Amino acid sequence: MKIFSIITPLYNKENFFRDTVSSVLGQTCADWEWIIVDDGSTDTSSVIAQEAAVKDSRIQYFSQENSGPSTARNHGIKEATGEWLLFLDADDMIEPDYLKKLSEICSDSNVAIHAGGWMEVDPDYGNTVKINWPPSLKEPDPNPKLKDTSIAYAPWHPASAIVRRSILHGTKLWDETMNRLVTEDTVFWWRLIAQYNVSLHPICGVRYRRGTEGCRDQFRNPLKWSEGLFYALQSNIDFWNNLGNRLTAGQVANLVRVYSNFGEEAQKAGADAIDIESYYRADQLLSTGIWLSPAAWCRRLLGSKKFQTWKSKLVS
Repeated sequence: MKIFSIITPLYNKENFFRDTVSSVLGQTCADWEWIIVDDGSTDTSSVIAQEAAVKDSRIQYFSQENSGPSTARNHGIKEATGEWLLFLDADDMIEPDYLKKLSEICSDSNVAIHAGGWMEVDPDYGNTVKINWPPSLKEPDPNPKLKDTSIAYAPWHPASAIVRRSILHGTKLWDETMNRLVTEDTVFWWRLIAQYNVSLHPICGVRYRRGTEGCRDQFRNPLKWSEGLFYALQSNIDFWNNLGNRLTAGQVANLVRVYSNFGEEAQKAGADAIDIESYYRADQLLSTGIWLSPAAWCRRLLGSKKFQTWKSKLVS
């Protein structure tokens, strides 16, 4: 059994995928398999993938009718045999020693997920523009803070984490309802973080091209973002509650922050309905019974004051 199974959903990335292939083939650790699932590409992406599979027996190529990245990733999980899974998108790259470094830290049997940093790079030239790290990287135990933050947003880039294959089944697979939405990684990682221990490490070996042609980020499209965001956050809240838990003050604070920030962006874009819905969801959370300390009550009052504008719109 290989240590690593790399899983890549592939759809129309011919301008970038050769760089991804080169980054995988250039790994100094040879103990990997790569499962590429072509999600109905209409460009030459599938040709590039099949050529790579012919040249290296560790690469397996599969194809499916266009369904979406979550279905493609789940297809890859079913085909995988490695102990650890790494989800690498078809326009991103990994540094040559990335898998080698990961192989040196992933022996702890009590840990289901290892996660580290990632570099945002210029989509055309690959120059690093920003380095990101998961929240609570320097905490002795990162899990309490991760449970407060990750309910509201994905704490890392998918390829900057590895997860034990043995735990991925049922509700812990990628949510295929989100195939046509965005932020599907927010739901995927939360369902794991809510139930398993995470170990953070200071390895930064992923080069993430943000905003490439055909990218599903669509951060300039409030409607598309709202569909994914509203579904993801409510799904995460419901999942946590179904485990028998109540929202913590930290979870509410982070959810409110995401909703209110998104509401501000929607307002700037002139998307009034989304603006109102965002603040409504934030205010509902601020009205929950966990805000009992003086500091929390102060924050709740300040937050409510901020939402008077949309409340007046709603009433009118």
